[in-house]
Amino acid sequence: MNTLYYGDNLDILKQYIIDESVDLIYLDPPFQSGRNYNIIFRPEQGGVKGATSQITTFEDTWNWGEEAEKEYTGLITGTLTKEKPPQKLIDLMKAMMGYLDGCPLMAYLCMMAPRLLEMKRALKPTGSIYLHCDPTASHYLKLLMDAIMGNHFRNEIIWHYRRWSALSFNFQRMHDVILFYSKSDKPVFNLIQIPPNVGQLRKQEKGFDSNVVMINGIKQPQLIIYDKNTVDRLVHDGELNLSKYARIIDKGKSMTAASDVWELNYKDR
Repeated sequence: MNTLYYGDNLDILKQYIIDESVDLIYLDPPFQSGRNYNIIFRPEQGGVKGATSQITTFEDTWNWGEEAEKEYTGLITGTLTKEKPPQKLIDLMKAMMGYLDGCPLMAYLCMMAPRLLEMKRALKPTGSIYLHCDPTASHYLKLLMDAIMGNHFRNEIIWHYRRWSALSFNFQRMHDVILFYSKSDKPVFNLIQIPPNVGQLRKQEKGFDSNVVMINGIKQPQLIIYDKNTVDRLVHDGELNLSKYARIIDKGKSMTAASDVWELNYKDR
């Protein structure tokens, strides 16, 4: 608790993180973007006034070589991780090797797979993991997560943002992906609720909608109120009978569950 570890997270996970001890993991790994990421720093005192320089913080570029081959073999044989790799993961990695061969993307997946496997080991049965990625490799990472986490996929969250950009001959890439998995069927989940869209409420001319929904496995009538004044008048005039509805939701007061699309302004990123 309250400890910062520095080093390769695979080594840290194996040496210091005990089984089923973590409630939640948020993972923002390199994206296999093929780019170098730099930080800008000011030179030491006595340097050129106003000058700035850049140093490379890490290279998000992977190449197939001895290290990647070692991680692939170690994962397949079960000697690389404390957590025994499931057969589905072994079969998937072998299939990917047959499809991708020894390419940079395969090297990236060989880096990610054992670390994700160790993270699953570290999660409590009620724990969850959020894997932040982008379209470069998100579809391959989802296959890895399916093989590691089983049928406990929860959501694919779209992290949507806006910014000014230069002329492009493609659609602007304006989102990242967060893959949300749980370790079991009953994870701890704190529901995020947001207010209803007022603009949508005003479009309901009659003031309410009624429909039939499944409530505890039984079809029951439901009333959704958009304009309480209109509904109160209809009830007063005997045109609407509230007693026939098993559930009544006042949208003017109710909150609604957040969606799987999160929009952030560029200034918030």
